[in-house]
Amino acid sequence: MGDGMRVKHIGIFGFVAGLGLMTANAALAAETFESQHIGITIGGLSSQGSDARTTGTPAFLALGATVIPKDLSMEEQAIIASLAYGFDTKLSDHWVVGAEIDASYSNLDQKKTFSGAPIAGLAPTGLKTSASEKLDYMATLRGRVGFMPNDNTLFYLTGGLAAGHFEAKADVGVNGSPTLAWSGKDVGAKVGWTVGAGVEYAVSESLSLKGEALYYDLGDISVTAKGNAAVRGVAALNGVDYAYKTDLKGMIARIGLNYRF
Repeated sequence: MGDGMRVKHIGIFGFVAGLGLMTANAALAAETFESQHIGITIGGLSSQGSDARTTGTPAFLALGATVIPKDLSMEEQAIIASLAYGFDTKLSDHWVVGAEIDASYSNLDQKKTFSGAPIAGLAPTGLKTSASEKLDYMATLRGRVGFMPNDNTLFYLTGGLAAGHFEAKADVGVNGSPTLAWSGKDVGAKVGWTVGAGVEYAVSESLSLKGEALYYDLGDISVTAKGNAAVRGVAALNGVDYAYKTDLKGMIARIGLNYRF
């Protein structure tokens, strides 16, 4: 089993186990969830549906499906760890509203490559086309509305703003001819939205366990790989540039511990 699948299974198992802990033994504490809190979480991130769709120049697209990729699957699993601060206020014996802000680090770093068929006279050993994507930092600012079936358990819905720092690269090389190359990079921050649900269970007056699942969407990014001087010196390659567009979106499943004060 690959590292990605192990991370995915660990994240799912941990999330399910956390839910079980939080909904058991309701008599352990009398936490009202009307307080501030700081917390830590760890879990899994899956960049679902984030294909690198080839959107190169017309001359690049004209090379054909055997030479260049239509798209490259950028779906990947990673670990994400977070620090959070938030507060909750009770509207009644059963209803709670609040807000939370968190900052996260992720080790999502992926690269996918397509090896194309030879091009007579230009690339007799074919082209190697690569797309890579890294999402290292994320933050969310979310409101939440919760329901307390008892004094110890809080089920909630949450949603709000999400932001992330990314690095994306596009590269094309001619196999066996390292002087001919295309490259491009885009680095920056994107702002989008997130929505999810979770459950929190108080194990004492000041400590609670949490399990949470979030969907995030930071919009899309585009990267263009432009040819170097050697490429521009070949008349047949003028105007041949690789570009791709991909979506920064996915799922986060995590468990954590809150200290309430």
